Amino acid sequence: MISKIKKALNTRFYFDNWFALLVGYVLNRVGFNVKLKAKINNCVFEMDPEVFARFVSRASRGLIKSIRCYDNNLLINDVQVNNIADVIYNIETLVKIIGWRYDDSCKCWVKDGVRFRRIDLIVLSIFGLYGEPEYSFINVGNRDVVDVMLTLVTQQYTLPSKAQGGSFLLNLIQRPTKSSLKT
Repeated sequence: MISKIKKALNTRFYFDNWFALLVGYVLNRVGFNVKLKAKINNCVFEMDPEVFARFVSRASRGLIKSIRCYDNNLLINDVQVNNIADVIYNIETLVKIIGWRYDDSCKCWVKDGVRFRRIDLIVLSIFGLYGEPEYSFINVGNRDVVDVMLTLVTQQYTLPSKAQGGSFLLNLIQRPTKSSLKT
């Protein structure tokens, strides 16, 4: 609970009515139907409580550094967005605000010399969206990486299901280890 309070305190400079948003969010969590209205530089945006919680989480991890409104245009990290929910639910908006740009010449997303034709949350988590990159131990410095493919070993088990009178299929995915990736 204390960590959630610390996260919320970190975002107090993003919204002009931060305390009212926080109270509204808490009331919503205990069962009241409260609509959150965020005020940013004389602009007012309606926000779902789940969006507020995820926004606070992403801001506390350093993914969101600034939010401002200019002539009813919302700018997050100096990237124009339609609404705050786009930062949470739209992957293209999220990657733009964290520094990726789409390059039409190669038809790929580019950041710091890294290029991806397709980008999704799995790619972002592997390459460092949420803190330390999952595969940071692989040294690819001064090397061209043409394609990165992660192969997962899948084992299937059939287990009896008493509730349905039948069985269900259970997939267990084994993630590669550091030793299995070293060559």
